[in-house]
Amino acid sequence: MDRTNYITDIVLGFYNVRLKDLKSNSRKPVYVRARHILLYLLRSYTTASLKELGRHINRDHTTVIYALNKTLNLTDTESIYVDQIAYFEQRIEEMGWAKCQFVYYDQDSFDERHKDLEYQQELQKEIERRKSNKHKKAKQGLPLFG
Repeated sequence: MDRTNYITDIVLGFYNVRLKDLKSNSRKPVYVRARHILLYLLRSYTTASLKELGRHINRDHTTVIYALNKTLNLTDTESIYVDQIAYFEQRIEEMGWAKCQFVYYDQDSFDERHKDLEYQQELQKEIERRKSNKHKKAKQGLPLFG
């Protein structure tokens, strides 16, 4: 099974939604959350460009960027996002898949993917920083929010 389909299937199953729902224009909270987490995971575990990710759910690359930023911000304020992402990452890594480094095929692809890789690395560093801060607060007995 390829990564994109596997990741899509586990997210759809977890949220009990259909791909058709994620591709729709609906803004129901369950669809939005599933879309955002799906895009974050696909970005982390596949070599797909922002445009390719957008095509997967009938959106453009700017929507993908927005979803990635939104997911990153929500990992700081809503522990449910951190927990759900951790659950999905565990399921993905059980398949033996690690987070991706991009593969370059030609100069145009290299230019686009090089920018994408830098963005992905920034997102990953920020998530790790926020996870670390959350664990530090928990060890100190401090509230996780606020």
